[in-house]
Amino acid sequence: MVWSTTIKASPSEQYKVEVMFVIPGPGQLGACSTVDSFEIVNSSMPLRQKQGVPVCVLPEPVYNSNPYSTEKVEIRWNKLFRFVPGLKRLDLTKISLVSKHTPEILEATASHCRHLEFLILPRNLEKRSTLSGPSIDKAMTTLYAAMERWYPTGALKQLSLPSWSQSNRYHGSTKYIENVTTFCPKIEYLDGYQKVKSYSDVHYPEMWTISLETWRAFNAKCSNLRSFHWFVVPFADPFFRVFGEYVKPKLQSLSLSAGMSWRYDRYVRDCSGRSAEAEVEEVTTPPGYGVFASDARAVFQACPALTDLSIDIDCRQNNKPQTHYVNSAVYGDEFWEAVAEHCPLLESIEMIDASGYQNFNVQAVKELSDRTLTALASLKYLTVIDLCAVRLTGQGIFDWLCHVTKFEDYVGPERMLSVWIGGHQRTRLAQPRFYAEIVELLRLLSEISEDALGAAARRTKPLIYIGNPYESKVSRMWSESYMRDQLWHTSSSDNTTEFRYFYQYLVN
Repeated sequence: MVWSTTIKASPSEQYKVEVMFVIPGPGQLGACSTVDSFEIVNSSMPLRQKQGVPVCVLPEPVYNSNPYSTEKVEIRWNKLFRFVPGLKRLDLTKISLVSKHTPEILEATASHCRHLEFLILPRNLEKRSTLSGPSIDKAMTTLYAAMERWYPTGALKQLSLPSWSQSNRYHGSTKYIENVTTFCPKIEYLDGYQKVKSYSDVHYPEMWTISLETWRAFNAKCSNLRSFHWFVVPFADPFFRVFGEYVKPKLQSLSLSAGMSWRYDRYVRDCSGRSAEAEVEEVTTPPGYGVFASDARAVFQACPALTDLSIDIDCRQNNKPQTHYVNSAVYGDEFWEAVAEHCPLLESIEMIDASGYQNFNVQAVKELSDRTLTALASLKYLTVIDLCAVRLTGQGIFDWLCHVTKFEDYVGPERMLSVWIGGHQRTRLAQPRFYAEIVELLRLLSEISEDALGAAARRTKPLIYIGNPYESKVSRMWSESYMRDQLWHTSSSDNTTEFRYFYQYLVN
């Protein structure tokens, strides 16, 4: 339940304060309650009878769209929070990270709400600029002091900090992760950056510029993570291997995308303490980092409970020499075989093209072949596979279908495979492989009986989507003969098994 009142800073300016009240039940947040009387007028706060536990306190302008106008208002947060010692969750997303209220609220909460578990901090409203100066320094210093005070009484389980970039990335990142490691060993969600992502993981500008030693200390102590997005840390073999050394038994969701914002020559310089002006010798990307990374599969040794795996690749930018940022071979067959070996509870895989639109010159992940489908077919709980342009064949898709229809356990209404068949691009004499592989798949399906396939007898039905990743068009003359002599001839067999499939850009 959200309750609100009005702050009058002056006759022409009014602000609203919202407080959400919930009473925690056994192990969860339960029924709602209200406040009998609460009023803030001209910076005074007459407080009367209070009931319930505030979960969220946030000031927000009502008549003025400028988020910084609340800076004129004086609110005695310390007096408010002393009435809610059982506070578990604090959400400050409606104010600015560098607001003067942020450190005041953190100080008040740390003093009076000693059992806080979930802290959702605001983002930098000017997210394209680098934060520096007294405001962000005070906010971060106050946060670290609050984390230290919460540590003896349980420590935070969630810390959401959408953006906090400082001019000295190495110093700021290291101090942040070191404080999390020391004072939040039970942390389950270290997130918040999803709120400011421009489109996908790969485009996110925030980075944890930390050393391998700092990363190792974090992994050794913070093993309760339930979700993690890799793009904030270096996409590098040493970091993969350290992550894999420390099992995270609660980790269920993992995004293993390489961030486009990383410049590993600058990373090496920052970690070594050298300035750009003092740089004499050229610093290049070190082996095993960025485009030279090859051992991403090492992370899965730490993920026995993983259920959701996602990967974003901006294929359009990655295909350009000047913006090439990740070697797609790192996501080849050996990567997926490691997934199948170490993550038996996996339910969903999404490997998508984050460029936002199709491209005639998109290059398929050549190292991802039918071997991947063979490995993934052993995962009985895996009900969603979504792959961008890869080198699969009709035979490989058919073999996967035959294997998964043998699972007897019900894991949902559908088991979906969505793939974009890439490979050889169109020339004057040949069409993309997509067209030939569709025909091959239909031929194989037409040669097997429904009983032999077994799909009809299963409660979990296979659902296959097959797409063409190329934006090119085929000629009308070619498409007529293709439809008549290959597609129609193959799919008109009396033994054709009933199934659903999708293809696009076939005829234009």
